[in-house]
Amino acid sequence: MPKRPYGGLAGRIAVALIAVLAYAASLSPAALSAAQAQPETQTQSGTTQGSISTNTVTTFRADQTVEDVETLRIRILNEGSLSSAGQQRLSFIDGVQKLQILEAYTEKPDGRRASVPDSGIITRDADASGNVYTRDQKQIVVIFPDLAIGDTVVLTWRLTRSGDMFPGHYTRAHIFPRQMSLGTSQVQIMAPKELYLNLSKQGPGFETDDKEVDDTRVYTVTHHPGSKVADEAGAVSARDREPMLFVSTFRDYEALGNAYWKEAAPKAEVTPPLQALAQQIVQNVEGKREQAEAISIWVKRNIRYVAVYLGPGRVVPNPAEDVLQNRYGDCKDHVTLMMALLSAVGIESEQVLIQAGNAYALPGAPVIAAFNHVIIYLPQFSLYDDPTVRFSAFGVLDAATYDKPVVRVSERGAVRGRTPAMNPDDHVAINRTKLSIAADGTVTGETRQISKGVFATNARNTALRLQQLGTETAAEKQLASLGTAGKGHFEIPVLNNAAEFTLAGVFRLNQRMKTPFSGSYPIPVGMPIHVRPGQAIFGRRQEGRTMPFACFAGRQVEEVELSFADDTPPRKPFTDRRLERELYTYTSEYKLEGRILRLRREFVSRVPSQVCDAAIEEQLAKDLETIGDSLKTRMTFEKTAKPAAPNAALQKEESVPSVSSVPPSEH
Repeated sequence: MPKRPYGGLAGRIAVALIAVLAYAASLSPAALSAAQAQPETQTQSGTTQGSISTNTVTTFRADQTVEDVETLRIRILNEGSLSSAGQQRLSFIDGVQKLQILEAYTEKPDGRRASVPDSGIITRDADASGNVYTRDQKQIVVIFPDLAIGDTVVLTWRLTRSGDMFPGHYTRAHIFPRQMSLGTSQVQIMAPKELYLNLSKQGPGFETDDKEVDDTRVYTVTHHPGSKVADEAGAVSARDREPMLFVSTFRDYEALGNAYWKEAAPKAEVTPPLQALAQQIVQNVEGKREQAEAISIWVKRNIRYVAVYLGPGRVVPNPAEDVLQNRYGDCKDHVTLMMALLSAVGIESEQVLIQAGNAYALPGAPVIAAFNHVIIYLPQFSLYDDPTVRFSAFGVLDAATYDKPVVRVSERGAVRGRTPAMNPDDHVAINRTKLSIAADGTVTGETRQISKGVFATNARNTALRLQQLGTETAAEKQLASLGTAGKGHFEIPVLNNAAEFTLAGVFRLNQRMKTPFSGSYPIPVGMPIHVRPGQAIFGRRQEGRTMPFACFAGRQVEEVELSFADDTPPRKPFTDRRLERELYTYTSEYKLEGRILRLRREFVSRVPSQVCDAAIEEQLAKDLETIGDSLKTRMTFEKTAKPAAPNAALQKEESVPSVSSVPPSEH
């Protein structure tokens, strides 16, 4: 299914501020990969000891500042982790946070220590990513000396928050992924007794101690890891399935939503320039829904996705008028502008906090890391929309935001909700190809790719890339990717935001079918830009799957018409096929009418939600393999004897083609 970058809210918060992963916050991406690959080792007592452990002490001060002191230990067990674990990167927000390295050294197996010198601790600007720029994001790189297999990297730092994105509040998520070789880790939280703290745990292995010391409540949570579990292709987010500890000062998600809205509401003020623009957009547009659609499309086509963050801008949108003037912004900026324009013409809307990824549940304790995106909801039409998806039709979301828990916020307060699950009739890709096979074996044709829903969004993005590449070069590359090299060109239409999008192209294949026709040939399917029926909707297969995985609903259709030359009449019909399951259906139909072969293949996924249970994997894998074989069905031309003339001395043979189906399962 289509993919796109996600922006705004927690997805752009400094990792060290609100960590989604306690370990990932400490490790570089390379170190994470190396750590996941490291085996567990056995201690002398025979107990399992992992290669990574952390100790975190969080202290809430009376002045509402919060201090985290963390120690990370990584044992080097192989060559692959020498480089990755030997350089650690920590991020912080200058002016809002203060990060200090308290201790950093390489520990030898005999107990000796090699301290990191001052020259091995480097502070620099954090790297920009894509269209996201963090002007106050800093990074400290710690380079460990004298590192060898068997050594342990030890790093302790203090992060002090002098302010937070939501004043007076703190949220954090600690994860203990079973895919990593972990040792016992501990999180200790010290807070004034009068401070409300919302703690929740997910998964096994936790031991909790809660006590009071004078006026302080001390929470100690220890995690004892179990056996390692391999990650799985397409599995739902680690946040939905791995052991985690969530810490929050919010009582519930409504309180978190209200805190966001308190900061965001003033930014959606309708100013005279916004009022004038809204009236201009909807002039001559009748009906409130049609006006809302016009405003949505205007924002999608006129506001670029660029995020420039400074301090609270990570979770607080810029004023709508500033976004209009700049003509760019992140997700919450797009939504704030759209909300102001809708309000200017009397249409109510709500901002929607959502996770644009493969997480489909909210943690028990409300943490801002549960969200990384903002979209919009129009209660008058019971409709969600995403103004950052440039080529989507009104009300069509990105595939990664269907069937998601959300918090909707507006002047009426915060409420929890859920985006709709995908309906297969709303997301359709149809490949209609007509081919002519001449007497000399030359194959020419035309393809029309008709798309709706997320397929239409994806098709427009693809068409833009084809246009940039050159329509003839793009056609040549697309045909080659399908295993049918040839030449042609695409006909790129206007890239609008209509509900349906059609992309056409014509082509001629390089390789002729051998004449006289004999043997078997693959059936050309033209040059569609979408994957073929049954592909992609359920993601990659995973043998022995144990975790739930993300899956999508949709309808994929392939219609091919082949016209044969006069002297090559197909004679033998194909046998239709139907595969019916509770969650999906596949059909293949073939018709021979004179010299024309028509085939139609259709795959329909009607999953009721975007999370599929691991229990369907075995049957699904078998069925998709069968469907894959069906997509490879070939034409077979058989040699038959030509009737001899009366009293002829010899009977000559010639190739008189018939068409049959391969593999046999199609008969």
